[in-house]
Order: sequence, then C-alpha cells, then structure tokens
Amino acid sequence: AYHLSCDEFLKNKELFALVKVMLGSRCFSKEDVLRMIAKLKRFTTIQDREKFEKLVRKEVYHYHEVKSDCNALIDNLWDLIQMIDEKRLVTITYYKMNRENIKRKIKPVSLMFSEYYFYLIAYEADDEKYLPKFFRVDRIVAMTEHRERFTLERKYDFDEGDLREKNQFLFPGKTEKIRFSFSGLSVQAILDRLPTAKVVEQNGNTSMIEAEVNHGRGIVMYLLSQGAWVKVLSPQSLVEEMQEELRQMCSAYDI
Repeated sequence: AYHLSCDEFLKNKELFALVKVMLGSRCFSKEDVLRMIAKLKRFTTIQDREKFEKLVRKEVYHYHEVKSDCNALIDNLWDLIQMIDEKRLVTITYYKMNRENIKRKIKPVSLMFSEYYFYLIAYEADDEKYLPKFFRVDRIVAMTEHRERFTLERKYDFDEGDLREKNQFLFPGKTEKIRFSFSGLSVQAILDRLPTAKVVEQNGNTSMIEAEVNHGRGIVMYLLSQGAWVKVLSPQSLVEEMQEELRQMCSAYDI
C-alpha cells in the first residue's frame, strides 16, 4: 500500500481559521467566497469535511458582502499587483466618498487591507512632493495601464508596516504623539488597536496612555468610539477637534 501525505499544505485547523477570517472580512462577493471555500474544502480530510461544513454553514448563509462599485474585486487586486511590480503608471476611474466620479493618473506603490476594504496606496503622477493617496479598490470602476514606467527613490519607498502601526481606518495624517486617559474595562483592547500605544501612568482604574499615530480623521473616529472612557490630553489641536466634534453631536441631539 502507498500512503501520500502533504505536510507543506495547510492543516484542517489552519484552513478553518482562514475561512473564518475571510467570512469576517466581508470584502469579497458571496459568489467569490463560496468558490474559495469550496476549493479549500477539498484539502480537508474526509473525516473533517462534514464538521468543516457544519461550522461555517450558517455564517455562509447569512453572509453579506460590503457594497462594491467594481465588477470583480479579485481581478482588480491582481491587476494592481502586476502594475505595482512592474512600476507602471495607471489611470483609474474612481468614486470618491461623496460619490463624485473622478479620474487620476497615479503611480501605484502598495496594497493594504483594513476594516472590510482593500486600499491602493499611490502617488499622483505629477506630484513632486510624493504625498501618498489612498484609494479603496472596490471603488475603482476602470483602469487604464500605461506603457510608461516610473522609478522611485529609496526615500519614497512606502512602509506598509509603519502605516499599519500608526493609522486608523486608512485616513491620512501627519505622525504625532498623542496622550489620553482611559478608564474603560480593557486597556489591552486599546493597546491592541493602537500598536504604538503604551501605558505611562496608572491611577486607580484610569490609565494614562501615549501613542504615536497619524493625526487624521481616523484617530478622532476611534477615540470617539470609546465614549466617556477616553479623555484626550494632548496635543491641543486634537483636544480641540474632539471638543468641536462633541459640540456638533450635542447640537444634533438638542443638548
């Protein structure tokens, strides 16, 4: 008798973990999710296949993908990977957040995933300051690849790890050190969400936290999501943004 085993491929428990992450991300269409799960299922053992199906059946049935403007997200991602690798200029047709349809000629440099969406990070073709722009891949409705290639100096290489450490919800902003107090139930949840955060002082149930973040709309949204558990202490510009946001919220509720 001959027995064939493949130690290099994913184990059943690893396949299950990946499928759960894929379902939780909600970034792919239901058709794509069903097709990928069916392919992955073939690599489970016969004994575990039925168990695997039972564990994901209800979640697959109630799966709702996020709204997408593009026809094929996976195709868009693969096309962009090729352009990034070959350093080709591309013109994209894109829906902005306010649903304005625009065209941009860009230098694509990286792809990232965050909060249900894939993002393309790129420099505008004629931008000599090299300020990174973020485009949601699911809002790109057309792409025209140019024969023209571009080069980047080393100092303009994009650091995805640094961005992931300091950015919330992929909103742009300059890097700043912030300080805030937190009186909620789980300090660890804050430290997990803000990788650069550290507790610098403890006073009873209140923790003083410092973190280096990109000071943009994203960090304001996250801190507001913690409600009365958070009080921003510095920098003053962030304190004022929080105050203004709270004033507008109070006005909306006639407080």
